[in-house]
Amino acid sequence: MSFMTEAFKPANHNIKAKTQVPVNPVTGAKWADPPTFAKANKKNSPAQVIGIRYERRVEKALSTLKEDHGFTLTSHKWIHFNGVYAQPDFILSSLSKAAILFEVKYTYTDTSAQRKFYTKLLKELGFGPITSLTICHNLTSSTPRDKIIHNFHDLQQDSIWQLRI
Repeated sequence: MSFMTEAFKPANHNIKAKTQVPVNPVTGAKWADPPTFAKANKKNSPAQVIGIRYERRVEKALSTLKEDHGFTLTSHKWIHFNGVYAQPDFILSSLSKAAILFEVKYTYTDTSAQRKFYTKLLKELGFGPITSLTICHNLTSSTPRDKIIHNFHDLQQDSIWQLRI
């Protein structure tokens, strides 16, 4: 067998596709303390620093809404289930357990799979109905234009709230 034939023959191993969202059923979800891996002191990249700074400004804006409408704001709280941890960005909830789930990105990224997963977790924790959306500062060419909103009162499921703060 020549080198070229050997080098380009099909691989005989099985590679599983990487999934970012667990596919197992969500049971036994509960609020949790931060896991040990989340407490590591690591140096953030410049892009991460910009994203974290933006999340802080979004939290201030959501705190104002909380006060104006009587919501409870939950920020970056850990959820543990089936040996896995998850951390939604922000949840505005009412006394009736209705909730609005916000995933924050400085530049638009499709968060639909992540929000769908977090919605399952929140339902397991007793919330419902749940509306979920993305908040972002910058839009991209892949941002669905029909989903963009510019204020809280236009909010709908799967909206993309461009919050320029």
